[in-house]
Amino acid sequence: MENTQPVVPAGTYHLQGLLADTGISANTPENSGTAPAPSPFDDTAVTVSGTGVLSSTDKNVTGQITGNYLTLSLTTGGATETFSGKIGLLPAGFLAGTTAEGFSLRSGGQDGSGNFAKFDAVLVPQGAAPFWTGISGPSEDGTGCSTGRIGFRMHGLGPIVGGYTYNLCAVAGSSSPFLTLSNGKSGEDDFNTSSSVSLSGSLTMGDLASGSASYPFILTASNVSLGPSGTSGTLDYVMGSNEMIYRVSSDNTAFLMNENPLDKLAETARIRTTDLRCPSKRQRGRTHRGFAQFC
Repeated sequence: MENTQPVVPAGTYHLQGLLADTGISANTPENSGTAPAPSPFDDTAVTVSGTGVLSSTDKNVTGQITGNYLTLSLTTGGATETFSGKIGLLPAGFLAGTTAEGFSLRSGGQDGSGNFAKFDAVLVPQGAAPFWTGISGPSEDGTGCSTGRIGFRMHGLGPIVGGYTYNLCAVAGSSSPFLTLSNGKSGEDDFNTSSSVSLSGSLTMGDLASGSASYPFILTASNVSLGPSGTSGTLDYVMGSNEMIYRVSSDNTAFLMNENPLDKLAETARIRTTDLRCPSKRQRGRTHRGFAQFC
């Protein structure tokens, strides 16, 4: 029998994440949908009760945590978006300014118009800050990088990103850019096994800013060219998530990751990392513009 006790201790937290819309619904064919650009969501006063009830002072966040499962409603721009997903524990080295636990939220659902959407976020103690240089450890996805670099593979599957897989090495910085990505060994194209895939030069990611607001748990890079089209776009990453969101023109897609220092969450008696793993590329099943439906 599964434990229904919420994995998040009662308290008040800071919720910060990225809403990524696919522009696709049950009634909108994939070839006709368009999507708004991914948008940050930030609420510094989210309360979790002893029974796992989520609420916020401004009433923009409601939800329920049962075990490590999550249902969530977010109100933004007058519209309510609904999500469900799982919660994982951020490794202690990921955060500064706190000794308490922080969490990663990985969820999918629908926007206010019924389109499929993703919401990757962190739920961290108030006053906590990201500590990107605290991310370390070996990669278990087959990527080899020199000592001090974070190795990871990004898997793309969809009309924008093709079947491209990038093998990358990242250097974390204490100031912006917080991640500098460069090529590891050559990547591959699932649809053209004779070709190799690599970045054109290095890629730097700094914290996301929108207007006068800054979102330090979300990293972004502009003028990024990935996939077979060579079209320039924007790449976003939320701390602890297992995907990077890629925005090109009016489309959003994702590069998925699995079992590397960026996305490998901590394990406790309350949370097993096996409960959070994403299936292999061949097991993910149907995708929408590169967004895995169930992962």
